[in-house]
Amino acid sequence: MLLKHRLVTFLFVFLCVSVKAQNHQLDSVATNLNSYGLSNLQSSLFVHFDKNIYTNSEQVWFTGYLLKSVLPLDNHHTLYISLLNSIDSTVVLQERFLIQDGLSFGSFNLPDSLLSGSYNFVVNTNIQANGKIEAMFIQPVSIISNTVNMMVPHFSLIKKGIYASAESVLLKVLTSDHHFVENAEIGYAFGKSKVISHGHIKTNNIGEAVIPYPTVKIDSTNNILSVSIKKNKDKRHIKYDLPSPEISRYKVNFYPEGGYLVNGLPSRVGYEVRDSKNAPVQIKAYLFENDLPVDSFSTDFSGLGIFSILPKVGYRYSIRLISSNGQNQYELPNILNRGLVMTAADAVVDRDLRISLLANHDTKIYAVIHNGNEISLQSELGLSGGLIQKLRFNLDSVKPGLNKITILDAEFKPLAERLFFAHHDQLVSLNLKTDKSFYEKRDSVKLTLDYHRKGLDSINGFVSISCAQSNRFSSVNNKNIVDYVYLEKELATLPYDFSSVKIKDKAYLNKVFLIKGWRGYQWQQTPINDSIVFSSSEVKGWVSKGKSTIKSPMELHTIAKNNINSFSTDSSGKFTIPFSNLIIDDKSDVWLSMNARNPAIFSIKIDDPLTQIKTQLQQTSFGNPDKPVSGMIQDAAINISAGINLKEVIIAKKKDNFNTGVFSNQPRVNRCGDYVCESNILNCVNHAGDSRNRPAKPNGRYRDQDGNLVTYFGCQIKEVDANISIIKGIQMPKKFYKYDVSNMDEPINATTIYWNQQVTLSSTGKTSVCFNTGDLTGAFKIVVQGVTDGGVVYGEQEILVKSK
Repeated sequence: MLLKHRLVTFLFVFLCVSVKAQNHQLDSVATNLNSYGLSNLQSSLFVHFDKNIYTNSEQVWFTGYLLKSVLPLDNHHTLYISLLNSIDSTVVLQERFLIQDGLSFGSFNLPDSLLSGSYNFVVNTNIQANGKIEAMFIQPVSIISNTVNMMVPHFSLIKKGIYASAESVLLKVLTSDHHFVENAEIGYAFGKSKVISHGHIKTNNIGEAVIPYPTVKIDSTNNILSVSIKKNKDKRHIKYDLPSPEISRYKVNFYPEGGYLVNGLPSRVGYEVRDSKNAPVQIKAYLFENDLPVDSFSTDFSGLGIFSILPKVGYRYSIRLISSNGQNQYELPNILNRGLVMTAADAVVDRDLRISLLANHDTKIYAVIHNGNEISLQSELGLSGGLIQKLRFNLDSVKPGLNKITILDAEFKPLAERLFFAHHDQLVSLNLKTDKSFYEKRDSVKLTLDYHRKGLDSINGFVSISCAQSNRFSSVNNKNIVDYVYLEKELATLPYDFSSVKIKDKAYLNKVFLIKGWRGYQWQQTPINDSIVFSSSEVKGWVSKGKSTIKSPMELHTIAKNNINSFSTDSSGKFTIPFSNLIIDDKSDVWLSMNARNPAIFSIKIDDPLTQIKTQLQQTSFGNPDKPVSGMIQDAAINISAGINLKEVIIAKKKDNFNTGVFSNQPRVNRCGDYVCESNILNCVNHAGDSRNRPAKPNGRYRDQDGNLVTYFGCQIKEVDANISIIKGIQMPKKFYKYDVSNMDEPINATTIYWNQQVTLSSTGKTSVCFNTGDLTGAFKIVVQGVTDGGVVYGEQEILVKSK
């Protein structure tokens, strides 16, 4: 059918939500949008870690940015960091740090006993919404270790036949150095929310155990095998996805532009192909009309693709994926008899948004531009069936970032919706320049930050800066503050892309906005009007006398940073410890004691937010970020500072975390965890985990991180009696250790050679910093990210360190 083109240009006048609309029904749309936005209001938190690949015992540095808060900023006072194993959401480490003015800085050491593999740093503040974590940031990381693991499970499915009388799962347990683990106790259960089969067995003398497989009961709702393995004091928990007859090899989702396929109207359709484990698939496909092929196309490395179609009611449309396992056919969505299609050639725009509308019947519509919370622009117009109308929206009154254009019918019901990014040219540009491309060992590096934003004469703000070995940055784990603020907060996990900063790749964004941006008009549904109750997670507790409550208030004391603070319980013994009482120095805890004549008859119970957070996180499933499709180049291998190649193995928990080193069986710390490096520095962050360290001795004279002489007065750990409770304190910011490059007797083998948690940006648009390289050679990556009054910024640059 020949379509007559008609150009209609509309210049829309700014209309705020607070201004009364021309129609009370449009007022209702605005109210729904506003209610939806309020019901989904959430604080925004981002954390910059110095890298995203670590070895066990290594130092972690971070800067936390509270970018947006639904409550006044000073309500946030504590930052909680939890490290979770991705396999089973086991929490293996928890720390808490002070938040001041929406910022948090700090560092901590990873335990020796970490299992090697994929992990997530999960970070939140003390604020809760309806009893749940209110703002959560997740940073995927990888942990690499060279310590032998005592239990590495391997699963395989055995079909019924010569080797088995029934289908079963073969579990083989080996050590990471390939020794059999015999007589390990195995507990297993099939099912997700409901257990359909369970039991206990043991491994044989070659580490194998055969688990009966309830084939007839397995479907897509319960295809999970949960296994626990125990051998002496070593334990493992793992979940295994089972194949199900109902589960297709591939999952295909279709996204017609605007929302629907309409009879007789040409449409672009985005589609996404993933495998049964939700990984993107790069694959060729054919479009079929009834049983005839009419087009062919392929997905990219992100599993995304786009094709065009002219659908007709009464015809059956499908695509067939062509793979080595044969053809897989998937039906397209149903076709509407009456409707319209919306097309945006470019959804990443500056001041103007241009779209085309085409309906198959005469109709009156309303066009509304909004950000999911408030309406920026609105207008009414008529469409003639079969005639394309091209519209241009002036976006001067639209806020920069993600927005939506929604087309409503005469009854204000949504017909089509499109996601777009406004004012892309107003993003702050950050360029990094170094004085040289190649450096020698212990050389000086001058880094210049050059930043600007269109329409602003000056920019103020601050950033955090990291420089670490390039092979300590995985592109799969990469998170940057710009993509997080402008994209991920709205669209959640983004498909994999080669670009380190996705917001700069317009072709990628256009595809993602078509495929990921169709939100299904959630805002039109009346939100539940339950009010959000905000609360603060504080360390609480109660004092009891035997099994009875006390009858009058009791005085309690906290000891932290050599300060003694007093507070009282209420008349029933309940208390809340002020967060200021929990602020500590490095490597110290908070002691809580009671002021009683006979403390032995009383007991203190602590309700710690760390425990509450741990429980919530262990009940949450954290999906891993999109990984590149098979065949793509993976990240480089890791070397530790001593030059030992590390393999990705899983390690067992040590019996004594203080008395056994990673690379030596000799003690390297005392019972408090204090040590001295070869350069006589107390608790030297540059040599944490080094087997050459020695335990700190009482009254020893050592250097601190700044080179000053200090006296170590000995390990302060005391035996805890019934009158004392130990609480993990809130840590203060720490300074990154500045190496003495002139001292050739001090090795500088840290993989992070520079970390600055807060660099103030000059309003001139240029800021410079200097730092030194160490003794390690190879490629190093500089990452800069932070906040300005013109928006968030991110930049990266690589340098090369070589021997003379």
